[in-house]
Amino acid sequence: MPDNPVITLPEAGIAQLAYNMPLQDVQQSRDGKLDGVIDEVVAFAQQQGLPTESLSISLVDLSHNRKAAYQEKVMRFPASVVKLFWMVELYSGIERGTVSPDYGQHDLQSGCKLPICRMIQDSDNESASKVVDVLTNTTSSKSDIQSAAEYQTWAQRREGLDIYFQRSGYEGISLKHKNFPIPYLGLDRPQGADLQLRGSNPSQPIRNRISTAQATKLMQDIVTGRAVSPRASATMMQLLTRYDLQTGEWKAKEYDPIEGFFGESLPTDTYLASKVGWTSDSRQEVAYIKSSDGRAEYILTIFADDPKYAKDWKVFPKISKLVFDRMQNVNS
Repeated sequence: MPDNPVITLPEAGIAQLAYNMPLQDVQQSRDGKLDGVIDEVVAFAQQQGLPTESLSISLVDLSHNRKAAYQEKVMRFPASVVKLFWMVELYSGIERGTVSPDYGQHDLQSGCKLPICRMIQDSDNESASKVVDVLTNTTSSKSDIQSAAEYQTWAQRREGLDIYFQRSGYEGISLKHKNFPIPYLGLDRPQGADLQLRGSNPSQPIRNRISTAQATKLMQDIVTGRAVSPRASATMMQLLTRYDLQTGEWKAKEYDPIEGFFGESLPTDTYLASKVGWTSDSRQEVAYIKSSDGRAEYILTIFADDPKYAKDWKVFPKISKLVFDRMQNVNS
């Protein structure tokens, strides 16, 4: 790959599209019982000595179309949860003819070797980088794009990732920054145009931003078959489903989306579809959870943008168990 890529993207692309389900299209009632669950979670975090000002929570009870939340509209760094949004944009591009259908192929039964599968199942940064490049026809390298006009074109194409959702009411959302490291490019951190995109202040870089309300809405659309199309939603649900929860195979993996996250404390016969995020400074997860007896069916999203949550590998499992137990009771 050349250090200074030649930009050849046609004007049509993901930036010309918009997400098909506006953010405000679902009306859900607030519920006192669910509010009590959220209050318990926040109190638990406080008891553990964890900061609650850096915490956002969204909880939707799908059985009764009701919700509760804590600071859910605060825009926070999503880490790898951003890949949930890139997946939706990929399948949107496929269905609207701006992306080859080959990029949407997945191979769960043969070991998850294709980019979309590895991006979601394994949260692989290399695969995610390729998906972003396909969506925007941009590339990453170690060198700056020297021409101001070429950089502006490159940056506008990346911003198309934001525009796709912003046109549907996802105000303030930012999805244009890749996750690092990206080994196949030799990039352990943002360099070149990716670094330029982060802004001129290295102590306060511009980063991706998503709220738990936005992540929860998108997950709900996928679960209910409304994201892009019923067919695309069904494919995305397959990719998000954590089959390892039932088999226990996650315990043998170096990286897995179960240990340290919601699934670790759930009964093994629970249905779990999720996307997690983690850095040395934060921990995030959005998950659809359904108990085997059907008494509890909900979406739980937590963004915890503080190093204390990143270092605590038990807090998310403990919160998950608390919520799971309460959700079975509030629906009984």
